[in-house]
Amino acid sequence: MSSTTIYLYIKTHKTTGLKYFGKTIKSDYEKYRGSGTYWKNHIAKHGYNVSTEIVFQSTNIDEVGEFALAFSRDNDIVESKEWANLAIENGRNDIIPKGRKRSEKTKKKMSESAKGKIFSEEHKKNISKAKRGRKLPPKTIEHRKKISENNKRLHKEKRIGMHGKNHSDKTKLLMSQNNAMNNPEHRKKISVANKGRKPSAATIRKIREYMKKHTCCCIDCGLQVSTHGLNSHRKGKRCLPTNVHPLKMDQPH
Repeated sequence: MSSTTIYLYIKTHKTTGLKYFGKTIKSDYEKYRGSGTYWKNHIAKHGYNVSTEIVFQSTNIDEVGEFALAFSRDNDIVESKEWANLAIENGRNDIIPKGRKRSEKTKKKMSESAKGKIFSEEHKKNISKAKRGRKLPPKTIEHRKKISENNKRLHKEKRIGMHGKNHSDKTKLLMSQNNAMNNPEHRKKISVANKGRKPSAATIRKIREYMKKHTCCCIDCGLQVSTHGLNSHRKGKRCLPTNVHPLKMDQPH
């Protein structure tokens, strides 16, 4: 038997009425805020205006576990909207059952708790610092295939993509302003950086091979252009009628 007292508590938010059942070994359990994801998001959003009630305490971990499991199941703390718990509390260090798939109700709880949450600048900086330098392992062919199939399914279900929707004029303006290539200073930096640089023979060969596979004949002027840049070309100055074009090529239209 351990000499450490384990406390099982119920925290109730005084404003919203949401409850959270948890366990701590800290004697100042009033100050301990709880560790549940949904619960922490909730108090971050609504403030820590909370009352704490101790429902059981013991130094016997088996007694604590027995009470915690019975309380969790009797009050249906995972599925009930009155409780913020996303998993059954067993009174120990681990949360059970491990590997259990979350129900749709639990997923909805998690989704609602994350809505409207605003991260502070310091928090964003800490996330950025933690991820800096991290390299993800290369995706296997099987992994890439799964991603592709999932994206196709989401497109078919119209859960991603525009699907007939159009950006507003305001959104288009913001997208244009945020495009670095529309910034003359940025383009100048690229130009300066590229001056004097000569592509290697291997790079030139790759470009030629790519262009052979991805070129087409413009129906307006007869020039060979990249398939990716055809629309831009037809709007540009180089696309002139074949009878006046200085670079007219003798190719069938």
